[in-house]
Amino acid sequence: MVTKLGLQVVCGKTFKVTISNKEVIECTGHCLGLSLSIQGITIQADFFVLPMVACQAILGVQWLETLCPIETD
Repeated sequence: MVTKLGLQVVCGKTFKVTISNKEVIECTGHCLGLSLSIQGITIQADFFVLPMVACQAILGVQWLETLCPIETD
């Protein structure tokens, strides 16, 4: 998706992410200040670049925190 849209990627230290199906994938950079519109609601956030095929975006805990205080374990 990053390549298709021609987004600028900021490369830095890589890190691993565990996604909901318990698969571990490596983040290779991030895109700063992107706007994403979902069903008429616009979200502006930094997005990490992940090698995904099944979906185009994953909204994580950083996004959830913008809605209200959350508690996780």
